[in-house]
Amino acid sequence: MYNLRMELEINGEVSDIEETKFGIRKIEDYLNKQGHRGYKINGKKILIKGGGWVDDLFLRDDPEKLDAQIQYVKNMNLNCIRLEGFWGTSSKLYDLADKYGILIMAGWSCQWEWEEYLGKKVDEFGGIKTKDDMDIVLKSLNDQVLWLRNHPSVFVWVLGSDRLPRPKLEKKYYELLRNIDPTRPTLASCQLLESRVSGTTGVKMNGPYDYVPPVYWYIDKKNGGAFGFNTETGPGPQPPPIESLKKMIPAENLWPVNSMWNYHCGRNEFNN
Repeated sequence: MYNLRMELEINGEVSDIEETKFGIRKIEDYLNKQGHRGYKINGKKILIKGGGWVDDLFLRDDPEKLDAQIQYVKNMNLNCIRLEGFWGTSSKLYDLADKYGILIMAGWSCQWEWEEYLGKKVDEFGGIKTKDDMDIVLKSLNDQVLWLRNHPSVFVWVLGSDRLPRPKLEKKYYELLRNIDPTRPTLASCQLLESRVSGTTGVKMNGPYDYVPPVYWYIDKKNGGAFGFNTETGPGPQPPPIESLKKMIPAENLWPVNSMWNYHCGRNEFNN
């Protein structure tokens, strides 16, 4: 990382000072013979090993906690975090990723793509349909990219999560990015989809979202197996530490598992 100090003078007097850090690197993406997308940093292929990231539930952007979490990422031998959305209530998250050499996938979440999240009808391209919708999301992307483009940790702009952008909108995205940040690859969707504008995404989002035996990763060449770029997967249940459980659940309800536990469980397998 390098330090940059800028001073603005008016009539020989300093009117403003800005200091920032920046890094220099080259990022490229490619498709291999099997159609899987990969990435290169400074000309060298890199194996992306990442995890998902969300901010604190109450958006408490505590610097020490953020530092500890990014160090957890590094100590788990991961080199990337995926932000389904533009997380971070300040630039601290991105500053730390720059500092510790953690790559960031930044881009849109799936909220605009599903009726139950968006609150209006969607189609194969989600719920961004009208000119006003597109203008708003383009302005938002413009602001986010201008805010984050100097962070070397951000290695790709993700333009869709579970679906593709509407072709007209996707073209507008690329036009915007050519003007304000032509230095990074883009990804039209985190699903394995074929865009009319940019071709195959070359990535997959088939899970699994629960425990599977180790053999699964070696015999399956389509879904969650260790083939290609898996943008989203998960280990399944994540029980809190016993100390947290004792705070959440009254002593008389700690065992056996009962409706009190169910209240604190999430979706899908645990929604009953």
